[in-house]
Amino acid sequence: MTLKVSVVCASEDGLEALNQPHAALADSVVDVQRGSAKTIGELMQREQPDVVLLDFPDSDAPAMEQIELALTGSPGTHMVLVSSDRSADFLMRAMRAGVREVLPAPLSATTVQAAVQSARTHPAFGARQRTAMGRVVAVIPAKGGAGATFLATNLAFALSKQQKRVAVIDLNLYFGDASLFLGDRIAVSSVADLSRLAV
Repeated sequence: MTLKVSVVCASEDGLEALNQPHAALADSVVDVQRGSAKTIGELMQREQPDVVLLDFPDSDAPAMEQIELALTGSPGTHMVLVSSDRSADFLMRAMRAGVREVLPAPLSATTVQAAVQSARTHPAFGARQRTAMGRVVAVIPAKGGAGATFLATNLAFALSKQQKRVAVIDLNLYFGDASLFLGDRIAVSSVADLSRLAV
């Protein structure tokens, strides 16, 4: 799967070198631009990259807050900071902000390659790529007896006939009867079983 990689440099130095194609990144689309933590939120909303490398020369608290705010709006993004600060305090703040890795400065093509390879093997990133192929459809009735269960189960059946894998979850914990629409067998699992798998 092709990855969208955004590299944000703090200065013009090295932009040309980073824009050069690299054999190890043949299955990635790399966009290099000048910016800082102040522009990272706008970039992530606009580009929606899978991986972000941010040149982070100044480890100030406001900048880290902007990174945390950007990652709150895009929690699946694999954020990597490139900084010369290796102090325990800085690494702790980066971890709390949601940063996946902190790599040593300076930012280079080798750094980009290492970050992309690391992102591909990260369990959370792999889960994001797998779930990106699915879709969640919620059917919510305005009132009882509106036919939401009938609609949801028939939609699931129609999708299954098109060779789609479908999961129907009835979140009405007291009066849920979706299993009656889907067959005459007693359901072998419940929402409680699902919640245990998610932990």
